[in-house]
Amino acid sequence: MVIKNKFLVLILISLALVVPVKAATVTISQPGADSGTIMKGVPFTITVSGLSGSGTVNLIDLPTGFSTEEGTSKSFSEGTTSVAWTTSRISAIQPNIKIKVSITTAGSPSTAESSSFDVVLPPSISISASPKSITVNQGSSFTVTLNVQNAGGTSAKSISFSVSGTGVSISEGCAQITSVPAEGSASVLCTILASTSGTHTITFIASPSNTDSKSDLITIKVESVGGEEIGSGGGGGAGGGVGGGYGGVTPIEKIKNATKKLELVPGVGLRQNAKLLSTLEKVLGKGKMSEQAIENLLRLSASIVSDLEATRNFKIEENKSKIELRIRYKGKNRVRNFIVYDKIPKTFANSTDLIFVNAYGAKIEIIEKDPEYVFLYSDVSEDDELSILYETSGEKNATIINETFVEFYAESLEITEKPEENITEIPEEEQPEVVEKRKKVKEEKEQPNYLPTIILVIVIFGILGAIYYFKFYKKRTD
Repeated sequence: MVIKNKFLVLILISLALVVPVKAATVTISQPGADSGTIMKGVPFTITVSGLSGSGTVNLIDLPTGFSTEEGTSKSFSEGTTSVAWTTSRISAIQPNIKIKVSITTAGSPSTAESSSFDVVLPPSISISASPKSITVNQGSSFTVTLNVQNAGGTSAKSISFSVSGTGVSISEGCAQITSVPAEGSASVLCTILASTSGTHTITFIASPSNTDSKSDLITIKVESVGGEEIGSGGGGGAGGGVGGGYGGVTPIEKIKNATKKLELVPGVGLRQNAKLLSTLEKVLGKGKMSEQAIENLLRLSASIVSDLEATRNFKIEENKSKIELRIRYKGKNRVRNFIVYDKIPKTFANSTDLIFVNAYGAKIEIIEKDPEYVFLYSDVSEDDELSILYETSGEKNATIINETFVEFYAESLEITEKPEENITEIPEEEQPEVVEKRKKVKEEKEQPNYLPTIILVIVIFGILGAIYYFKFYKKRTD
């Protein structure tokens, strides 16, 4: 019986040795940080879990610039399975570091460490709104492009947008940007409703979830529509009489012609406009676009926009209003599948059904009847000029040209600019025929030229012969 009990004890001891003891783990976390990174100077949490029994956890071999307000040692008691430091900071940028701890319990001490991570700069954003100034009718909407740049080492996350100013509100767009990568940028379109006449300063604010908000300003002039001027009465005549009264109502004369040179920015609507993307897939005949194909369109948009000049023209003729978009391409490289995305305000016409469009050489596609169009030109070369003309019935206000919106894209660029040939003049010693010719000319110049002397002698003898003939020979014969 004793032997059996001893044997049972040995089995239990063996099982105890075989069953693995759960080791402690070290994890780090920081709200707003990218995976595998910690933001410099921003508090983060160190959690040591998987503890058992009672004892002490010490932070050891700490990285450069590490600090905490809680000390480097924490004790734990029976039943506590984890401890945490919530005020840890690292003030120096450095790659591939770890947080290490030593754990002292009733048994043998042990160590544990976190996965490696990098210490990087936090996000640092700026926002730019364009255009910087705009004129619209009271009650009309206009579109602004907001570009967010991130100069930091961490993605700026969950960026929301707001607008403040007299009589303005967001009517469409200004969608939240999920993330702007480190040293990257992203853009969004905002459609703003202007309801109060006058000149106002509008503030656009970008607010990320993991860094400070930033803002930018534009100026907007909102013109009152259908305003009237009331004249004051005339003064009374002599004798103390008081005369006068209200003058007649003077209507504001409608402007019939207007021109505006457009400030162009790289296209961004493709990122958030599913209908535009679907239309481009249709006109290009490529089927569903990959993310790479979309990024290529956006990249080429940024590439060609500096080589474009665009002008809006407005005019009224025979009770019809016309808006023209004129485009001139100045780039050296040929553009394949040049795309114009053009949005016309509903103050011009409520629907594409009410608009006549003329765009020579373009394939025209309606995105939606609000109205929005896509124009596809298969081939555009240097100094090509394109014209897109919209016409509708009735006399509209010329300030409509301030409410239009346009973006340009391209599927590819064909490099046509040839490098200049490097023509090097061959030295004379490498041109034997030239050297020989020059030697011959030189030798000819060095040889004496007797021709003038011979001619002079002939002339002298001729003169002497004539004198002899008339003076002596003829005299004898007579």
